Amino acid sequence: MTQAPDLGAVPRRPWQRLLVGGLLPAGIKIANAGLGYLTTLIAAWLLSPAEYGLFGAVIAFSLLCSFALSYGQPVAMIKFYHEQLAARGERAADRQLSWSLLAGGLCLLLCTLAGALWLFAGKTDAGGLGLIVLFCLLFSAGELLSVALRVKERMLAALAPRDALWRALVIAALGLLWLGGKAATTSQLLLLMSLLLLPCLAYQLRLLAPHLSWVWRGEGARLHRRSCAFWGIVLTGPLLTQAGTLIVSGRFGLDESGAYFAAERTSNLLTFLLVAIHIVVGPRLARAFETRDFATTQRLVGLSALLAGGASLLLFVPLALFGNEVLACFSPRYAGQGALLSWLALAQLCNAMAGVTAFFLQMAGFERLTLILSAWFALLSLGLQLLAAWLGSLEGVAIASAGVSLLLNLACILACRRHTGIDSTLLGVFRQGGAFR
Repeated sequence: MTQAPDLGAVPRRPWQRLLVGGLLPAGIKIANAGLGYLTTLIAAWLLSPAEYGLFGAVIAFSLLCSFALSYGQPVAMIKFYHEQLAARGERAADRQLSWSLLAGGLCLLLCTLAGALWLFAGKTDAGGLGLIVLFCLLFSAGELLSVALRVKERMLAALAPRDALWRALVIAALGLLWLGGKAATTSQLLLLMSLLLLPCLAYQLRLLAPHLSWVWRGEGARLHRRSCAFWGIVLTGPLLTQAGTLIVSGRFGLDESGAYFAAERTSNLLTFLLVAIHIVVGPRLARAFETRDFATTQRLVGLSALLAGGASLLLFVPLALFGNEVLACFSPRYAGQGALLSWLALAQLCNAMAGVTAFFLQMAGFERLTLILSAWFALLSLGLQLLAAWLGSLEGVAIASAGVSLLLNLACILACRRHTGIDSTLLGVFRQGGAFR
């Protein structure tokens, strides 16, 4: 009898590590970007403009919870795990991983409940509000479990269930509804997506269960203080992107929120390769730096910027030229918002050109410096977006996001070069390696 492949197995041979730890995860994340974009497109065909605006606001809030309100653990897990692994061994590293999941889960629960009540209490009924909370919790929990499995080098188990299988099932279900000519509501779509996500999370939790343990109080307190720094850093990205959809939803209404959401999701296609690179390079970059292998560190950082920047530039040109036509695929109402898409695409182009700069600064121990830069620019972005919304400029919200993204990435690149000697731009691929100061 042929045994089914174990997605939770750690690859042993070099070619298996290259395939399972690099090529397949990158392919899954690239496919995930396309599947996620297709999901938002089909949802626009199924929902009314007002319902689609609400759907976009919920997705933006779930991403905000997933990457920011989960206590910064997606980055902290990788950093802390490899610190403990190098200093105390795998047992101590597993205890740290357990603490990260516990802290992230508790913070996620509190922030999701408070945020959902504040943002959506007057826009849907009690049942719809409950489904919003349920979906956001499940989606964000999936991100925490995925990062934990990536830390354990179980890349296929971390990515395949949610980023491939769940996405494909959601698209298939939405496609059947659309082909059947059935109208849908945001609550129905959220319920469907939540039910399909539950088996994926159960499978990932079963794989992690043998590595989870009780945490000790003293170490948890130390990690708590450092996690606050990571939380502030990770909060920057959603404030520069996802907050715009929520601001537009509150100031202009759900119709404009739907247009902004469609433009924002389309602009995210520019960073599809950068996301895949973060998934693959993250643990390797942390390991290379902890072992003081600066030559490998420089190659990883420089190559990441070269690949991500080149791919994003190829996509930026057609999106900037044909923005009206692209948004018209979602709804004819959005056909005149091409400039909105151009500005949001420019913001993502800046992020892609910077590569893994901010991530590397955190791996190098400069989380306080990165926190200061991130906090100032995040507050600047939020203030400018609120000002633009108050002045009634929908494009101004996107312009604020693009301008602050450019300034933040430039500041991080200069800080990285000054404090580590690592060139994090695409030119860094031609350097031999930095000298850590």
